[in-house]
Amino acid sequence: MYLLSRSGKPAAEVQRQWDWLQNSLVEVHVCKCDVGQESSVMELKKTVTAPLSSLLHLAGVLADGMLPALDREHFEKSYAPKVHGLHYLCKLPFQESAAFLLFSSTSALFGSPGQANYSASNSVLDSLAPHWTAQGVRRAWSVQWGPWAEVGMAVQKNTLQRAKAMGVGALTTATGMAIMGSVL
Repeated sequence: MYLLSRSGKPAAEVQRQWDWLQNSLVEVHVCKCDVGQESSVMELKKTVTAPLSSLLHLAGVLADGMLPALDREHFEKSYAPKVHGLHYLCKLPFQESAAFLLFSSTSALFGSPGQANYSASNSVLDSLAPHWTAQGVRRAWSVQWGPWAEVGMAVQKNTLQRAKAMGVGALTTATGMAIMGSVL
């Protein structure tokens, strides 16, 4: 298992899960890799010793702003990890039957004030997954996640209150993991 992040370290809020993984029978590699940079992914590729059986693509960056204030840099900041990152990660060696689970956002479906760039990036993932599957290229699913209550962007950016005000509840980690298990 390869866990990738820009820092190369597990986040503090997932320490319990990290401890569990380290004590399991799974061989875990935590790697510093900015998936939005092709050179970073190509460096990682040198360390991958066998074809991978799956990809869970969770990368994402918010660069919020109202539409008139969004420039190319805002769009590229959100697009790089989601879309370019997926393209670069597909250059890693995968088993023929590999499963791809792409983490999208409900912002792609409902929109979200100040997040046109993020919504657009997620829409690309939502379009690619069924296209790949229909073409027989990859087994892929894109899940439009709402906010998670305990980890993730919504917690880090303190947006849970805004989501709640709009009538959107938050997923617990247990519920999210159960959904992931049923998709895969």
